Amino acid sequence: MDSQNKISIIKIPECFNIAITTRNNIFHSFTRHFHNSYSIGLLKSGSVLFNIDNIKTVINEGAVYLINPMSVHSMESFENSVVDYVVISIDKEMLHKIIQNENVIFKDSFIDNSFLYDKLTNVITMLVNKNVSSIEKQENIIDILNELPLCNNENKELKNINIDKSLSYIKGNYKTELELSALSEISNMSMFHFIRKFKEQTGFSPFELIVQLRIKEAQKMLAETDKISEIAQELGFFDQSHFIKYFKKHVGTTPKEYRKNYFIVQE
Repeated sequence: MDSQNKISIIKIPECFNIAITTRNNIFHSFTRHFHNSYSIGLLKSGSVLFNIDNIKTVINEGAVYLINPMSVHSMESFENSVVDYVVISIDKEMLHKIIQNENVIFKDSFIDNSFLYDKLTNVITMLVNKNVSSIEKQENIIDILNELPLCNNENKELKNINIDKSLSYIKGNYKTELELSALSEISNMSMFHFIRKFKEQTGFSPFELIVQLRIKEAQKMLAETDKISEIAQELGFFDQSHFIKYFKKHVGTTPKEYRKNYFIVQE
Protein backbone atom coordinates (compact mmCIF):
# COMPACT_ATOMS: atom_id res chain seq x y z
CA MET A 1 0.00 0.00 0.00
CA ASP A 2 2.82 2.40 0.81
CA SER A 3 4.04 2.21 -2.79
CA GLN A 4 0.77 3.74 -3.95
CA ASN A 5 1.32 6.81 -1.79
CA LYS A 6 1.79 9.74 -4.20
CA ILE A 7 2.97 13.23 -3.34
CA SER A 8 3.64 16.38 -5.33
CA ILE A 9 4.76 19.75 -4.01
CA ILE A 10 4.47 22.85 -6.18
CA LYS A 11 5.99 26.13 -5.04
CA ILE A 12 4.64 29.35 -6.52
CA PRO A 13 7.14 32.16 -5.87
CA GLU A 14 5.14 34.74 -7.83
CA CYS A 15 2.15 34.31 -5.50
CA PHE A 16 3.45 35.03 -1.99
CA ASN A 17 5.78 32.01 -2.33
CA ILE A 18 2.94 29.66 -1.36
CA ALA A 19 3.28 25.89 -1.70
CA ILE A 20 0.61 23.47 -2.86
CA THR A 21 1.00 19.89 -1.63
CA THR A 22 -1.09 17.11 -3.16
CA ARG A 23 -1.22 13.59 -1.73
CA ASN A 24 -3.13 10.70 -3.27
CA ASN A 25 -3.81 7.12 -2.13
CA ILE A 26 -2.76 7.79 1.45
CA PHE A 27 -2.86 5.01 4.04
CA HIS A 28 -0.02 6.35 6.16
CA SER A 29 -0.67 7.81 9.62
CA PHE A 30 1.08 11.13 10.15
CA THR A 31 2.48 11.37 13.66
CA ARG A 32 2.28 14.50 15.82
CA HIS A 33 4.01 17.40 14.10
CA PHE A 34 3.72 21.12 13.38
CA HIS A 35 4.28 23.55 10.51
CA ASN A 36 5.70 27.06 10.45
CA SER A 37 3.04 27.99 7.92
CA TYR A 38 -0.71 28.49 7.78
CA SER A 39 -2.31 25.45 6.11
CA ILE A 40 -5.56 25.44 4.14
CA GLY A 41 -6.50 21.86 3.30
CA LEU A 42 -9.13 20.17 1.15
CA LEU A 43 -10.06 16.54 1.81
CA LYS A 44 -10.74 15.24 -1.70
CA SER A 45 -11.66 11.67 -0.76
CA GLY A 46 -11.89 9.38 2.25
CA SER A 47 -12.27 10.11 5.94
CA VAL A 48 -9.57 11.33 8.32
CA LEU A 49 -9.20 11.30 12.09
CA PHE A 50 -7.53 14.59 13.02
CA ASN A 51 -5.99 15.41 16.38
CA ILE A 52 -5.34 19.15 16.54
CA ASP A 53 -4.09 20.55 19.85
CA ASN A 54 -5.38 17.38 21.58
CA ILE A 55 -8.89 17.73 20.12
CA LYS A 56 -9.91 14.72 18.00
CA THR A 57 -12.32 15.09 15.08
CA VAL A 58 -13.29 12.92 12.11
CA ILE A 59 -13.76 14.80 8.83
CA ASN A 60 -15.07 13.45 5.54
CA GLU A 61 -14.67 14.03 1.82
CA GLY A 62 -15.45 17.63 0.83
CA ALA A 63 -14.32 19.18 4.11
CA VAL A 64 -11.99 22.18 4.42
CA TYR A 65 -9.50 22.13 7.28
CA LEU A 66 -7.33 24.92 8.67
CA ILE A 67 -4.15 24.58 10.74
CA ASN A 68 -2.30 27.42 12.44
CA PRO A 69 1.50 27.71 12.61
CA MET A 70 3.06 25.68 15.45
CA SER A 71 -0.27 23.92 16.10
CA VAL A 72 0.57 20.35 17.09
CA HIS A 73 -1.50 17.89 15.06
CA SER A 74 -1.66 14.38 13.68
CA MET A 75 -3.88 12.62 11.15
CA GLU A 76 -4.71 9.10 10.08
CA SER A 77 -7.02 7.39 7.64
CA PHE A 78 -10.33 6.64 9.39
CA GLU A 79 -11.60 3.07 9.12
CA ASN A 80 -8.96 2.27 6.47
CA SER A 81 -10.41 4.60 3.84
CA VAL A 82 -8.24 5.75 0.93
CA VAL A 83 -7.37 9.42 1.45
CA ASP A 84 -6.61 12.15 -1.11
CA TYR A 85 -6.02 15.74 -0.10
CA VAL A 86 -4.46 19.01 -1.21
CA VAL A 87 -3.02 21.75 1.00
CA ILE A 88 -2.18 25.41 0.37
CA SER A 89 0.65 26.50 2.70
CA ILE A 90 1.37 30.18 3.35
CA ASP A 91 4.49 31.13 5.28
CA LYS A 92 3.73 32.68 8.67
CA GLU A 93 5.69 35.89 8.09
CA MET A 94 4.20 36.29 4.62
CA LEU A 95 0.61 36.07 5.86
CA HIS A 96 1.41 38.53 8.65
CA LYS A 97 2.71 40.91 5.98
CA ILE A 98 -0.39 40.46 3.81
CA ILE A 99 -2.79 41.08 6.68
CA GLN A 100 -0.48 43.37 8.70
CA ASN A 101 -1.26 41.50 11.90
CA GLU A 102 1.19 39.22 13.71
CA ASN A 103 -1.45 37.75 16.06
CA VAL A 104 -3.90 36.45 13.46
CA ILE A 105 -5.05 32.81 13.69
CA PHE A 106 -7.70 30.57 12.19
CA LYS A 107 -10.53 30.59 14.71
CA ASP A 108 -11.99 27.28 13.49
CA SER A 109 -10.19 24.14 12.34
CA PHE A 110 -12.87 22.55 10.17
CA ILE A 111 -15.41 23.95 7.71
CA ASP A 112 -18.18 21.97 6.00
CA ASN A 113 -19.09 24.33 3.16
CA SER A 114 -19.40 23.01 -0.40
CA PHE A 115 -19.28 26.52 -1.91
CA LEU A 116 -15.95 27.28 -0.20
CA TYR A 117 -14.59 23.84 -1.10
CA ASP A 118 -15.43 24.33 -4.78
CA LYS A 119 -14.00 27.85 -4.77
CA LEU A 120 -10.73 26.66 -3.24
CA THR A 121 -10.54 23.84 -5.80
CA ASN A 122 -10.88 26.37 -8.63
CA VAL A 123 -8.30 28.68 -7.04
CA ILE A 124 -5.77 25.85 -6.77
CA THR A 125 -6.25 25.02 -10.46
CA MET A 126 -5.65 28.67 -11.30
CA LEU A 127 -2.57 28.95 -9.07
CA VAL A 128 -0.67 26.18 -10.86
CA ASN A 129 -1.48 27.59 -14.29
CA LYS A 130 1.65 29.21 -15.74
CA ASN A 131 -0.47 31.37 -18.04
CA VAL A 132 -2.15 33.26 -15.19
CA SER A 133 -0.56 36.54 -14.08
CA SER A 134 0.91 36.95 -10.61
CA ILE A 135 -1.48 39.77 -9.69
CA GLU A 136 -4.50 37.58 -10.49
CA LYS A 137 -3.11 34.77 -8.37
CA GLN A 138 -2.39 37.12 -5.47
CA GLU A 139 -5.85 38.68 -5.61
CA ASN A 140 -7.48 35.25 -5.53
CA ILE A 141 -5.47 34.20 -2.48
CA ILE A 142 -6.43 37.39 -0.65
CA ASP A 143 -10.07 36.86 -1.66
CA ILE A 144 -9.94 33.36 -0.12
CA LEU A 145 -8.34 34.70 3.07
CA ASN A 146 -11.25 37.12 3.40
CA GLU A 147 -13.64 34.17 3.48
CA LEU A 148 -11.78 32.20 6.15
CA PRO A 149 -12.42 32.52 9.92
CA LEU A 150 -9.37 34.64 10.81
CA CYS A 151 -9.25 36.48 14.10
CA ASN A 152 -6.85 38.08 16.58
CA ASN A 153 -5.37 35.68 19.11
CA GLU A 154 -6.18 37.87 22.09
CA ASN A 155 -5.75 35.03 24.59
CA LYS A 156 -2.09 34.43 23.80
CA GLU A 157 -0.40 32.91 26.86
CA LEU A 158 2.88 34.32 28.11
CA LYS A 159 5.74 31.91 27.43
CA ASN A 160 8.05 30.55 30.06
CA ILE A 161 11.23 32.61 29.67
CA ASN A 162 13.48 29.78 30.87
CA ILE A 163 12.03 27.30 28.37
CA ASP A 164 12.43 29.92 25.63
CA LYS A 165 16.18 29.88 26.27
CA SER A 166 16.49 26.15 25.62
CA LEU A 167 14.04 26.36 22.72
CA SER A 168 16.16 29.02 21.07
CA TYR A 169 19.28 26.94 21.66
CA ILE A 170 17.70 23.86 20.07
CA LYS A 171 16.62 25.83 16.99
CA GLY A 172 20.19 27.05 16.57
CA ASN A 173 21.91 23.72 17.20
CA TYR A 174 19.48 20.95 16.20
CA LYS A 175 21.96 19.50 13.68
CA THR A 176 24.36 18.59 16.49
CA GLU A 177 24.01 15.97 19.20
CA LEU A 178 22.36 17.69 22.15
CA GLU A 179 22.33 16.48 25.75
CA LEU A 180 19.26 16.67 27.97
CA SER A 181 21.40 17.71 30.93
CA ALA A 182 22.79 20.69 28.99
CA LEU A 183 19.35 21.80 27.79
CA SER A 184 17.87 21.64 31.29
CA GLU A 185 20.86 23.57 32.63
CA ILE A 186 20.26 26.32 30.05
CA SER A 187 16.70 26.61 31.39
CA ASN A 188 17.95 26.46 35.00
CA MET A 189 15.76 23.45 35.80
CA SER A 190 16.17 19.86 36.83
CA MET A 191 15.84 17.41 33.93
CA PHE A 192 12.63 16.12 35.52
CA HIS A 193 10.92 19.54 35.58
CA PHE A 194 12.46 20.63 32.28
CA ILE A 195 10.87 17.78 30.31
CA ARG A 196 7.43 18.50 31.78
CA LYS A 197 7.61 22.26 31.19
CA PHE A 198 9.03 21.84 27.71
CA LYS A 199 6.18 19.53 26.69
CA GLU A 200 3.62 21.91 28.20
CA GLN A 201 4.92 24.82 26.15
CA THR A 202 5.79 23.18 22.83
CA GLY A 203 3.68 20.02 22.70
CA PHE A 204 6.83 17.95 22.12
CA SER A 205 9.69 16.47 24.05
CA PRO A 206 13.10 18.01 23.22
CA PHE A 207 14.04 14.96 21.11
CA GLU A 208 10.75 15.06 19.19
CA LEU A 209 11.30 18.73 18.39
CA ILE A 210 14.88 18.10 17.29
CA VAL A 211 13.67 15.41 14.86
CA GLN A 212 10.93 17.73 13.57
CA LEU A 213 13.44 20.48 12.84
CA ARG A 214 15.83 18.07 11.15
CA ILE A 215 13.10 16.65 8.93
CA LYS A 216 11.88 20.10 7.91
CA GLU A 217 15.44 21.08 6.98
CA ALA A 218 15.82 17.81 5.07
CA GLN A 219 12.75 18.66 3.00
CA LYS A 220 14.39 21.94 1.98
CA MET A 221 17.71 20.24 1.18
CA LEU A 222 16.05 17.54 -0.94
CA ALA A 223 14.79 20.26 -3.27
CA GLU A 224 18.44 20.95 -4.11
CA THR A 225 20.26 17.60 -3.89
CA ASP A 226 19.71 13.84 -4.09
CA LYS A 227 22.66 12.98 -1.83
CA ILE A 228 20.63 11.37 0.93
CA SER A 229 23.59 10.02 2.90
CA GLU A 230 25.17 13.49 3.04
CA ILE A 231 21.90 15.04 4.21
CA ALA A 232 21.62 12.42 6.95
CA GLN A 233 25.14 13.12 8.13
CA GLU A 234 24.79 16.91 8.01
CA LEU A 235 21.56 16.85 9.99
CA GLY A 236 22.95 14.69 12.77
CA PHE A 237 21.18 11.38 12.12
CA PHE A 238 23.01 8.25 13.25
CA ASP A 239 23.09 6.91 9.69
CA GLN A 240 21.15 6.94 6.42
CA SER A 241 18.73 4.20 7.49
CA HIS A 242 17.74 6.15 10.62
CA PHE A 243 17.20 9.26 8.51
CA ILE A 244 14.96 7.39 6.06
CA LYS A 245 13.02 5.82 8.94
CA TYR A 246 12.25 9.16 10.61
CA PHE A 247 11.61 10.94 7.31
CA LYS A 248 9.02 8.39 6.23
CA LYS A 249 7.42 8.44 9.66
CA HIS A 250 6.95 12.21 9.55
CA VAL A 251 6.45 12.91 5.84
CA GLY A 252 4.76 9.71 4.74
CA THR A 253 7.20 8.89 1.94
CA THR A 254 10.90 8.16 1.52
CA PRO A 255 13.40 10.97 0.85
CA LYS A 256 13.98 9.57 -2.64
CA GLU A 257 10.28 9.61 -3.52
CA TYR A 258 9.87 13.04 -1.95
CA ARG A 259 12.60 14.51 -4.14
CA LYS A 260 11.25 12.76 -7.24
CA ASN A 261 7.89 14.47 -6.80
CA TYR A 262 9.13 17.91 -5.75
CA PHE A 263 8.50 20.60 -8.35
CA ILE A 264 9.10 24.33 -8.50
CA VAL A 265 6.82 26.23 -10.86
CA GLN A 266 7.91 29.59 -12.24
CA GLU A 267 6.42 31.98 -14.77
